[in-house]
Amino acid sequence: MNKQIKTVTIIIVIILIISGTYLILINKSSKIKNTNNTNNSKEEASQDLKNSFSIKIPEGWVVSSTLKDATNTVKFGSPVQVTDLKLTTEKEEIYSPTIILMTFVIDEKLTVKEVVNLINDEKLADKISGGTNKCYSQAQTFTVSEMNAYSYVFDNTSQETCNEGSETVVSKTVVLKNPGNQNTLMLTLVARDNNEFNTLLPDFQRVVDSIEYQNQNTNINTSSTNDSVKEYSNPAFRYSLEYPSAWNLDSTQASSNGYLKVSSLSSAFLEVYVLEKSVNQSLTNWLAERDKNSDGQTLTQEYVSVGTLNGQKRTVATMGDANDPSTDIYLDDGDRVYELAGKAEAANQAEFDQIINSFQVL
Repeated sequence: MNKQIKTVTIIIVIILIISGTYLILINKSSKIKNTNNTNNSKEEASQDLKNSFSIKIPEGWVVSSTLKDATNTVKFGSPVQVTDLKLTTEKEEIYSPTIILMTFVIDEKLTVKEVVNLINDEKLADKISGGTNKCYSQAQTFTVSEMNAYSYVFDNTSQETCNEGSETVVSKTVVLKNPGNQNTLMLTLVARDNNEFNTLLPDFQRVVDSIEYQNQNTNINTSSTNDSVKEYSNPAFRYSLEYPSAWNLDSTQASSNGYLKVSSLSSAFLEVYVLEKSVNQSLTNWLAERDKNSDGQTLTQEYVSVGTLNGQKRTVATMGDANDPSTDIYLDDGDRVYELAGKAEAANQAEFDQIINSFQVL
């Protein structure tokens, strides 16, 4: 079996096992990188994670693989990056002990307990505190790197007490999230029985204690213009917009390529792409070249102006479905094109239009 395929299979099965609740599937854009480290130095190695988190890897553990853009089963959460730690003394097998690190972004207003409740939308934290599910126990709240943390243990080794999950495991999960901050980290230790769990728990705790969080988006500003609207600006890519405070903001890639996504708690969303164009090329010719590599169906097209920029607005068939249209707006700014793409339901259309109309170049 191809080593990359084997690695993916192992990670998927492990994540399926964790507490019987996680289901992370790899989407088509996932990338797998094997980063086996043969350095057995006693010095703990630092590992940078997505969304400004970093950890130290305990002696005897290595990063075995990383999955990017995996589907998140935390409701309303962005795609996740999954980093998998394995023991150097263990063969890479499906049920070997593992520390899984998952980073993603979610509505900045949510507390850490509310994030735990959104795991598969099962109100897990409420069930643990209420004692209504005997598979979970030992709920704790604490602080790590100035971030609020919530932890719990899953144990199905006694089928009389818990019959969730297809395989017998003991796991501990820690979730980090602050209100006012969209970046989230979830760590899980997975062991095959209680003896192995208790043996590896100190290593897991060292990982938790080593967590560092550093907000690196120092050139990207998000401010509140009033209680219902927030303003986002990206000086590096020369644009700003306003969005409803109830909508989620994903700016994790904004510092590197200008990409931004704002989304409602339902299915409405708007994405901003910053695309290169020759200064001497017209937008019409640029779009014609782009259309050659696209099989999308354009339903309507018109010329528009947004702020100080002129461009074209298209209604397109979403995933080829003309009955489910979405909007693409292309704005010409000389050496670049700003693409505003998304869709809205009737209930969100006014807010969707307001976001587009607020778009400005800096």
